[in-house]
Amino acid sequence: MSQELSATFAATNLSKYQNPHNLASDRLVIFWVLWVLANECDHPDATAQEISSVLRDCCQISIARQFITAQLDREGPTISKTKRGKRRAYRLMKLGQDELGKTSHTIRIIDPDNAYEAIRSVEKIFAELSGSVRICDPYVDKKTIEWFSEINSATEIRLLTVNVSGEVGFRRNLTAFNKQYGNICAVKVAQFGRLHDRYVMDDGNMFLFGTSLNSLGKKQAFITKVGEDIRRLALNFFEAEWNSATLF
Repeated sequence: MSQELSATFAATNLSKYQNPHNLASDRLVIFWVLWVLANECDHPDATAQEISSVLRDCCQISIARQFITAQLDREGPTISKTKRGKRRAYRLMKLGQDELGKTSHTIRIIDPDNAYEAIRSVEKIFAELSGSVRICDPYVDKKTIEWFSEINSATEIRLLTVNVSGEVGFRRNLTAFNKQYGNICAVKVAQFGRLHDRYVMDDGNMFLFGTSLNSLGKKQAFITKVGEDIRRLALNFFEAEWNSATLF
């Protein structure tokens, strides 16, 4: 059944729907699948396995069946739950449709109460970065470097910081990363007090982070995608600071 449903879904014209890769959380991605299945595939109810299979086969998004079940079982009036044989099936209700329809494409909320989902949300951002990636983060440690393995299409990664905590561990991770990925990552340290905002940009996009990468998921924070005008201004600032900073 899942294979047939994936085939039907793959043949659907999704141009009028949001891009699921731009949605702020896995929860909304799950809502999105239910919405499309109901509207376009004559499939108003779907099991967690069907949702997971469609996302994997048609959208290249991996969300485990167990996670989908746990997420939808917690929902209230946004989701209707029925039995289909031995499995539970889910239907997106109007409240869920309204929530999905009002979703901003530019802001993601990092909620510490849903740490796993928060981490996946940031992983998606890093996975879509390409070209020359520039990262400004005043406070870094070895955990910061671990995020870089999610970047699949970078020609270079430049990290600009002020404070490196645990220099031995940081340098060890940086060296290991460059050994595996071809010395694409350089780190420079600016003068104290020169940097405050955290942001990540590539050749076409820029994201403002409300907290440092090494503490994502610990506290509530926002990630905001900004426009090209701001990206260009930040790019000029980054380059000026990079040229005057000290190589780590």
